[in-house]
Amino acid sequence: MESALEKALANPGLGVLLLDDSNRSLAEDVEQLRQEVAKLDQEWKGEQESHRHNTQRMAEMTQMLQDIQALVVALTRDIDTEGEQERTATSETEGILRQCRKQNTELASLQEASESLEARAAQSRREADELEKNLTDDSGLLKELLDHLSEAEKDNLLLLQYSAEDASKIKVRKVLQE
Repeated sequence: MESALEKALANPGLGVLLLDDSNRSLAEDVEQLRQEVAKLDQEWKGEQESHRHNTQRMAEMTQMLQDIQALVVALTRDIDTEGEQERTATSETEGILRQCRKQNTELASLQEASESLEARAAQSRREADELEKNLTDDSGLLKELLDHLSEAEKDNLLLLQYSAEDASKIKVRKVLQE
C-alpha cells in the first residue's frame, strides 16, 4: 500500500485526490515516514561511509602494524648481529691483548738479555782496557829491561874487550919478562 501511495504522490495529477483529511493525514504520515527514511538512509550512508573509512583506516593501521612488526624483527636481527659482532670483536680484542702481553714478556726477556749482554760487554771492555794498560805497562817495563840488558851487554863487551886487552898485555909482559 505504501508503494501505491508513493506512486500517487509522485504523480501530480493524482495529488488532487488526496485533498481530503484522511488522505492528507495519510500523506503527511507518508511524507514524515519518507523524511525519516531519507534521514535514516542518510544516517545509513554516513554509517557506511564511516564504516568504509574505518575499514580503510583499520587496513592502514594493520599494514602499519605489520610494517612495525617487520621493523621490530629486522631491528632484533640487527641487534643480534651487532651482539654477535661485539662478541667476535671482544674475542679478537682479547686475543690481541694476549699477544701483546706475550710480546711484552718476550720484549722484557730480550731487554733483560740485552742488558746482561751489555753488562758483559762492558766488563769485557774493562778487562780489555786493563789488559791493554797492563800490556802497555809491561811493554814499557820490557823496553826498560831491554835497554838495561843492552847496557849490560855493552858493559860485558867492554869488559871482555878490556879483559882481552888486559890478557894480551899480561901475555906481552910475560913474554917480555921471559
